[in-house]
Amino acid sequence: MLLSKVRQFIIVLLFASLTLLFALPANAMDMGVTIAKSLNVRNQPKGKVIDSLPLGTPVGLLDIKGEWVRVSYFKGANTRKPKYGWVSVKYIRITSRRYTSSSSHCETEHKTGAEVCMGVSNADLDCNKSFSGNYYRECEVELSYQLTTDYKGGSYLDVDVSCEVEISYRGRKGYISSSDSDSETQSHSLFANDSESASMDFDFSFMSSKEVYKVVIESAECQIDSVNLW
Repeated sequence: MLLSKVRQFIIVLLFASLTLLFALPANAMDMGVTIAKSLNVRNQPKGKVIDSLPLGTPVGLLDIKGEWVRVSYFKGANTRKPKYGWVSVKYIRITSRRYTSSSSHCETEHKTGAEVCMGVSNADLDCNKSFSGNYYRECEVELSYQLTTDYKGGSYLDVDVSCEVEISYRGRKGYISSSDSDSETQSHSLFANDSESASMDFDFSFMSSKEVYKVVIESAECQIDSVNLW
């Protein structure tokens, strides 16, 4: 009986998180989960308590003011109408942050005149908190992109690409704000009228003394470095 109830609870949480994701506005794709046994929800930062959320409740992250974050969530099994309120950011673990860019970059292979284009489709930010759960130890950005070509020959194109991700972060102990960046390169083989989706991972670590509690992707860009016929 207990196992059955646990399974039902997990199913409700999964369904709620998926429903919440699609219920949020297009520009509010950040997701998190509560890490406090019982987390107070307030009508404004440091305001009146209007609700409480149990451990492991999925929430949408809508706005951050200092150490407070406005969240969207579902109460119990009611997944039709989300509720809203403010909670302390230190009791939220970010599970997904999204950054989308529609910019593209194209290069031409000079022997055939074939064009290769690439564009960033998405960048996900996933952060892990310290053992105490009060700040972030590290974050990983997974950047996804797509390559396409109108090449029509019987050989293939060797395409070298490079991507760069820049993040900004905020810490509690005198570190008002700072930034960091990382870059990676990768090679691809594209055949006639080919397209390929790929991704790169970027890792960022923070000193514990900074007590980083807010991280944002500032930019995620890719470019084609070279195109050669083989």
